[in-house]
Amino acid sequence: MCVSKRRSVLLLTNSFSTGGVETHLLSLAKALTARGYFVAVASAGGSLEEELAKCNIPHIYLPLDERKLYNIFLARKLLKEAVSVYRFDILHAHSRLSAFVVSLLPKSLRRHFVTTAHLDFKITPLTRFFSCWGEKTLAVSEDIRAYLVREYALSYRQIFVTVNGIDTNRFDKKGMVAVNREETALDTVKEKIILHISRMDKDRAKTAFLLCDALPKIREKCNAKLILVGGGDCLPALEKRVAEDAFLHGAVSVIGEAVDILPYLHIADVFVGVSRAALEAMSCGIPTILSGNSGYMGVYRKEKLSEAASSNFCCRGALPPTADALCRDLISLLTAHEDALTALSVECRDTVLCHYSLDKMTDDCEALYASLSPRTKRCRNLILGYHGFGNLGDDLLLETMIEGIRSLDPEGGVSVISHRAKKTAREFSVNAVSRKDVSGILHALLCAKVLYVGGGTLLQKETSHRSFFYYAFWIRLAKVLGKHVVFYANGFGEFSKNEERSLSSLLRGNCVVTLRDEESYALAKRLSATMPERKKPYLALTADSALTLKPLSKQEAECLFSAHRLPTNAPYCVIALSGKNRNKRREKALIKAILVACEKGFRPIFLLMQPEADAPLAKSLSAQVFQKTGKKSPTVTLPAQGALTLIAGAAFLITSRFHALVFGAIGGTPLLCLSQSEKCRRFCHEIGIDSSVLQKNFNEEALLYALPLLIQKDLRLVPNREAVEKLTLRAMTTLEKVREGLDHLSAKQKKPLSKRLQKQDNI
Repeated sequence: MCVSKRRSVLLLTNSFSTGGVETHLLSLAKALTARGYFVAVASAGGSLEEELAKCNIPHIYLPLDERKLYNIFLARKLLKEAVSVYRFDILHAHSRLSAFVVSLLPKSLRRHFVTTAHLDFKITPLTRFFSCWGEKTLAVSEDIRAYLVREYALSYRQIFVTVNGIDTNRFDKKGMVAVNREETALDTVKEKIILHISRMDKDRAKTAFLLCDALPKIREKCNAKLILVGGGDCLPALEKRVAEDAFLHGAVSVIGEAVDILPYLHIADVFVGVSRAALEAMSCGIPTILSGNSGYMGVYRKEKLSEAASSNFCCRGALPPTADALCRDLISLLTAHEDALTALSVECRDTVLCHYSLDKMTDDCEALYASLSPRTKRCRNLILGYHGFGNLGDDLLLETMIEGIRSLDPEGGVSVISHRAKKTAREFSVNAVSRKDVSGILHALLCAKVLYVGGGTLLQKETSHRSFFYYAFWIRLAKVLGKHVVFYANGFGEFSKNEERSLSSLLRGNCVVTLRDEESYALAKRLSATMPERKKPYLALTADSALTLKPLSKQEAECLFSAHRLPTNAPYCVIALSGKNRNKRREKALIKAILVACEKGFRPIFLLMQPEADAPLAKSLSAQVFQKTGKKSPTVTLPAQGALTLIAGAAFLITSRFHALVFGAIGGTPLLCLSQSEKCRRFCHEIGIDSSVLQKNFNEEALLYALPLLIQKDLRLVPNREAVEKLTLRAMTTLEKVREGLDHLSAKQKKPLSKRLQKQDNI
């Protein structure tokens, strides 16, 4: 039985009673249904089931309300039956338990599996082991995304950020019906109403009790009453507290669980709370105080948007809430002039309209679903390179290359030779084969029509001779099998005369060679000059594809940096060092230079371009800085755009990583290159940086000489803007040059490329 030909989605959670996660899921289910999806919800049920029935959204019972072994296996059985019947395309889990149950399904039934992370759960070895994340994950805030990267080692590329979308038409005071005032013991229309809505559980009910503590002092200044809405484990204790306190009798109404909160929002003058409930109140134009178990941010104003958004309006990382702080801010709002309250009301409503609409949340979800492109079994395009090692720059180049190849050959599929094949396949939605799996690579090469050589300077002998021979072997084999070979914005190292002959044989024949630096291009041009005309490759000068990357917007950057607790409001410098081939003498020199920078008022931030390799060195230097200064220096991993934005805003950059140099060039940041590798030397030369400021074996004196030049923005260490713009324009032509090259090879063979690609499926 197939329910519909539309794309079908199953949304899973533990239960379906009132709560932030459940309301988020309900809104998403309605919005996706309105956009033509077939949507069903699976849970243990609850008070919100009626809302699903009104919209004709099926509900599938799964006993996930208790973490019992019997319930888990029963849920697996019921879920397996549901997937077999409805043939869902996507299984979207919104809780850890439901995600674990999905992971137990046979692979033949699992379809696409994605997750949404709503909270930063407490981690124990057991919960870490049983936490299962899908192919892609939605995080409801930047700090949740940072938490997933930090605690579960998920890749930024695997995580999409969304918002708690609010139905701004429904949550609008215009047209709302007020609650019966007798139900809440409200006697006069002159009373000011303080409203708090939250789950009354141990980890969420702190603000409710603090409001009870603060209310007597508030009532000394103004006639106010408090309404507490929400069910949970702490509700009996809260009711007992109100019943036994004479000062609260008649001034506090404990409502308990409420399916419809709109009537209470209609009569509220001030709202106190966090997360989705706070956003719903703001959508109604109610002045809002952000207070929850995780922290206290006080009265919301638009200046606090980035800080609040970074934690999904949950105040994580803020100071803890207190009764005094609540008392102070509530009195200021309840006694404020009407014009001031109107301005606050407009700010709250505009924030939700601009940044937290239901359409925005649904668009984010659809973007995640669209990224789950089906993988072709027989891919016509195979990528060879230094991939799967967690290097930020190489992963950025791979992403750019995949996008370009898909625009050239949309139906051909892409396969990648990677150090970690499964991880690469999951992150980039491609086929992948391990670089150690010879038979797998051979099979992928036989299926392919074009071998793309990407990932920067692969053909070099500076780091290892084995690396050169590994890549050369597969390039030669591809030529023997009659495949086209495309060097995608590569660079070449320095070679002897004998080694140049080996390189020449790799460039000969059906090759498209696009090169990212002038010296590599000159070498290739010289080698091809002696070749017969029919054996000459197509040559083009481009630039590194990372140069086309754009920094984050101001608000996106503030959210990202706030989530990582980065001190970017004060002067800072970025240190991005390679952790390979560590040298104690150099490290001593580095720490002295960094300490001098600290004395000058610059806060060092250690950026990890390849976390596994770079983290030990960065943490060692950070610990030494803390020991000497008493101030912590952040050690951070960021997505490519975030790393670029961080470097662009820095006072200066000290690096031995090539793509950190590229980001510094884009941002116009004064930089000091510690690496004497050929690729770094060439790039520094092209952007006008004097790489001779430091000797090959630099020492303490050299670093202390160069540091003042950095701080003073000496022109020798500042990227030339015109040169960088020229390189950027060259980088933007890479895809077009590759297209021209493939057409050139097709013309030489007098056969259109499209027809030859179609024949590949018959191999």
